[in-house]
Amino acid sequence: MSISALDQKLDMYRSELKRLEEARTAIAEKEERTQKIITDMEDACKALDIPVEEIFRRLEKRIERWIKSRSNEDEGIHQHLKSYYARVISEGHKEKAKARPAEPKLPTGTYLNPYTQETLEKRTRTPAQLSEWVSIYGLGTVETWRR
Repeated sequence: MSISALDQKLDMYRSELKRLEEARTAIAEKEERTQKIITDMEDACKALDIPVEEIFRRLEKRIERWIKSRSNEDEGIHQHLKSYYARVISEGHKEKAKARPAEPKLPTGTYLNPYTQETLEKRTRTPAQLSEWVSIYGLGTVETWRR
């Protein structure tokens, strides 16, 4: 490769670098202005004794439309919220499952109801009739019927 070809490449890279630096500066300035708006809004809310949350409630429909308009993006707020709520919902189901009190467990065996002379065998799962006896007579009583 010749020196002039290298110089051309360097000039191309320098102009690209200059363009990227300008873009970076513009983004940094935009972030600064955005942060100033947020700070000014928080200060105004404090001065007017209005909770910031009230502003968000007033903008709720706009925010919702904005989030929905980004539903086709591979990344962004819509996808982050989607994964967040999927996780929250699955964790909620786990908590509900844990919060449910455990049913009393009867040991496996044959149970004879002394009132009806009916015999039931419990293997792995409790038969519905045996559960009914527990609800009528109580767990302690039904446990004594085991043979």
